[in-house]
Amino acid sequence: MRFLVQIVIASLLVGMVACQSTNNHAKPDALIFGATGDTTALNLAAEVLQTNGGQEAWSQSRYLAWTFFGRRRLVWDKWAQRVRIHYQDGSMDMVLNIPDTTGRVWKGGIELTAPDSLDKYLSQAYRIWINDSYWLVMPFKLRDPGVTLNYLGHDTTQSGEQAEVIQLQFAGVGVTPDNKYHIWIGHQPKEVLQWAYYRSSQDTLPGFTLSWTNYQRFDPTGIVLSSGRGEREMGDIRVYTELPEDVFNSVTATDW
Repeated sequence: MRFLVQIVIASLLVGMVACQSTNNHAKPDALIFGATGDTTALNLAAEVLQTNGGQEAWSQSRYLAWTFFGRRRLVWDKWAQRVRIHYQDGSMDMVLNIPDTTGRVWKGGIELTAPDSLDKYLSQAYRIWINDSYWLVMPFKLRDPGVTLNYLGHDTTQSGEQAEVIQLQFAGVGVTPDNKYHIWIGHQPKEVLQWAYYRSSQDTLPGFTLSWTNYQRFDPTGIVLSSGRGEREMGDIRVYTELPEDVFNSVTATDW
């Protein structure tokens, strides 16, 4: 299953990098709902969001931290639109300002300053963030602008659970806009049970099909996230409302 780590998942994430609303009362990471599709699929996507805590839990969860398949750990400041990526073997750390892909890079604890090296690794960091965050928070991004949802009917997951299936496609957005997903949603609760990834919207056979398991509600915000992805996992998920600035400024600050 090494290929799973290397796949860069296409995702909208438009709401994550959009300019902040001129409404001073709006949360800086408020979800933006602009998906198109049939009513049944859109309603199911809305129910999934509520099952996972809804808009309020999403916005209150300023910092999300997790380990992607045991390889690298990320902490994402959704409000400030920045992410710290720490490779578990200590080989590299990157701090990325998401909107303009600027930031800092360390290799083996030594900070890089050459512009071409920074451009290379920060572009890599951006793609890592898109991929790794989508594996974690896809249920919150089902109704992003540019997403098209279609209802496919009832089906059974690989583990035998009854579900309804929606198809998710992109309207020319994201880093891999031709990707397609089938998403199995449970009857009660309305949560994602399984997804299938198609590299091309024309493909009839998926590149992989994986279960979503081990849902947990995280204090203090009440956001609900799943860690299990088939035989792999989004490890050591943590949710914070506050973190010290050293997390994003010091390469030695890795306890998060």
